[in-house]
Amino acid sequence: MLLRKCLPIVLAILLLIAFSPLAVQAAGAVYYVAKSGSDSNPGTEALPWLTIQKAVNSMSAGDTTLVKAGTYAEEVRIVSSRLI
Repeated sequence: MLLRKCLPIVLAILLLIAFSPLAVQAAGAVYYVAKSGSDSNPGTEALPWLTIQKAVNSMSAGDTTLVKAGTYAEEVRIVSSRLI
């Protein structure tokens, strides 16, 4: 009888533990790139960067960059400093 009463609580705690890393990962910064931007901007939606390379150079693990519509004629180099 006690097990039936505690089972929903135990399941809720297990689900919370299982999905808590996802919440932490989603908490990264969000940056923006637009053809009307400037690489001297902070990369916000209101003041986006101009180049995708600036975004790549500024990002950390867990960050997201949203690239607005347009043609971006640039060569983007992604270098990871993480040791595998």
